[in-house]
This record gives sequence, structure tokens and C-alpha cells, in this order.
Amino acid sequence: MFLNVSFAGTKYFVPNMVCQDCANSITKSLKKNKRIKTVNFDVPKKTFSVIFSEGSKELTPEEIKAVSEDVGYSIITKKVKAKALQ
Repeated sequence: MFLNVSFAGTKYFVPNMVCQDCANSITKSLKKNKRIKTVNFDVPKKTFSVIFSEGSKELTPEEIKAVSEDVGYSIITKKVKAKALQ
């Protein structure tokens, strides 16, 4: 039996995101920060999560929110706990 652990951290909800271009705009803006390795979007659910570069200090949800708002997208943060999946 394999045990996977789901993402634990912060998910960001973007109420005014309607397409992949919206996601691309946010990603491009966030990736200007070298501490961010990957931004994972779920466009239909209007959410994203951030993976930070190894050894980097994580940005706070407030810092990520500020970057997103600078490109025109307000966000809502939600803490997500890890769950064991079978």
C-alpha cells in the first residue's frame, strides 16, 4: 500500500479569475520573486498554491496577496492541512 500526503500550506482563492490568461498574469508576477519555484493553478476552482525554492524563506500570505493585487486580482487565503490519501 502506498501512502500519499496531500498539499499542506495555504491555498489562494481568486474570485475574479476566469481563464488561463488570468492565471498566467498572476504566475508571471509571482515568479519575479526568486523564492518562488512553482505556482500551481486550478482555474475551474479559481485557486492556486505556491511552492517555494528549497532553502528559501517563504513569502507570507500577505506578501503574495499584495503581488496578486498589483496585477489586478484580489485573493482570499485559506489554510490547508495535509491529509493522508490511500
